[in-house]
Amino acid sequence: MSEEIKKQEQEAERLGCDATEVSLYQEAERLGCDATEVSLYQEAERLGCDATEVEETKGLLESIDEVANRVAKEDGVFREAIQEENRAEVELLSAVIEKVRPALPALANRIRCSCRCWWVGSVRTENEEHHFAWRGLYLRDDKPGPCRENPTSDQNRGSYEGLDVFLVCSDKDNPDNVGRFALVEYEGHWSRWQGESDEWEATVEIVSAEQVLEHLKLERIIEVLNKALTSQLEGAKTKRSKQAIERAERVRALARLL
Repeated sequence: MSEEIKKQEQEAERLGCDATEVSLYQEAERLGCDATEVSLYQEAERLGCDATEVEETKGLLESIDEVANRVAKEDGVFREAIQEENRAEVELLSAVIEKVRPALPALANRIRCSCRCWWVGSVRTENEEHHFAWRGLYLRDDKPGPCRENPTSDQNRGSYEGLDVFLVCSDKDNPDNVGRFALVEYEGHWSRWQGESDEWEATVEIVSAEQVLEHLKLERIIEVLNKALTSQLEGAKTKRSKQAIERAERVRALARLL
């Protein structure tokens, strides 16, 4: 081991650093420049390139590091803001459902869970439908039910598919589901050929307010609820209720004559 290297190691031990660092600072002191410059030229010599290239590369890497840190920080803020927005939407939707809960039975409609159409002989068809035990309010724009997968004029057979979203308005078997949401998925097949049947079945998944907002916008759900409630007030149910009460009174009057 040379005397110079031995001195560098002793100095490094005294300063509590690496011998390479001691050598670097000694060389910088000898040349009357900054240790960073010495390191830069040494790295360029080791790589067999110009010091300017090394400097530009290091500058680019430092810039990338700074930009990456800023992007990561801004992305974290953005994600937290989106989560806060989602939490606020869930809170509002839950509050709206609680407000309208007493009126939900009035909005309930039967929901089909299966349908089959088959030929009887060669001249007519018959249909058979079944419904879920629960009833609900449809929340999408179009009509509920399955759709044909990519139907074309020259296609004579195909599949039924689709996903509908409902608000559960009544459920005698599972009362706790009232006010929650149902995702109804359809599967089946159809045919234009005489003698072949069309049929589909539906499966249901009960989901929370948070989960349903992955499929529908909050504004859409509130709009449908408002429209359904308004339609009830503007419909014939009030008149029909009055007629039912009057008829009940007449029936009781007749019963008293017996």
